[in-house]
Amino acid sequence: MTDQGAVGSLRVRDAGPTLTYEIVGATTAPPAPSALTLLCLHGNSSHRGIWRLVAHELSGYRCVLLDFRGHGESDHVSPPAYNPEHHAEDLAAVIPRLVQSPYAILAHSAGALAAARFMTATPPTLAPTPIAFVWIDLAPLVPRWQVDYFHQGVASVARTFPTVDDAVRGFRRIYPNIPEDRLRSFVIEGLRPVDGGWRMKLDPATYAVLPGRYELGW
Repeated sequence: MTDQGAVGSLRVRDAGPTLTYEIVGATTAPPAPSALTLLCLHGNSSHRGIWRLVAHELSGYRCVLLDFRGHGESDHVSPPAYNPEHHAEDLAAVIPRLVQSPYAILAHSAGALAAARFMTATPPTLAPTPIAFVWIDLAPLVPRWQVDYFHQGVASVARTFPTVDDAVRGFRRIYPNIPEDRLRSFVIEGLRPVDGGWRMKLDPATYAVLPGRYELGW
């Protein structure tokens, strides 16, 4: 089941959490039989907006930008369940409704782990297999230092920023080379107002539950 969410976004519901997505690019209805859908998946610190500029450059394709559970405007879950196998289960549930075959997956970091898990664990009778998979910025064996980085960052995700500018300055220290307008847009999209300021939409538990070791079984 799908419905309209915030401006520019849609919500897809299944037995699991409700996920938010948007479509950028070719949206002719009905689509041409040869039209290629690109399913764009973000990493663990991110949300679907990280792919928006790329999707606009790929205007000849129908790009589906998805917020994983616990990220962006998608539902948080309790108890926390944010490992690659959980995201893979969500992909198996929503892909048949979000993409038209043929389709390809463009995935960054933890999103690539989830996509790989989906492809290796999901039978084609349940959800179609992509014709191509672009994996960016992470090895199949997650390095120990990266796991430690996420575990140590739980408090930073849960903190409240007094102002949006404070949040942008915090991200600027991590990403010094991103143009100001792009960084600000990305940060603002990932914030929600709370008492005393602004907090990330990201569920801090996505950092806390990352397994100490994760390899793909292929």
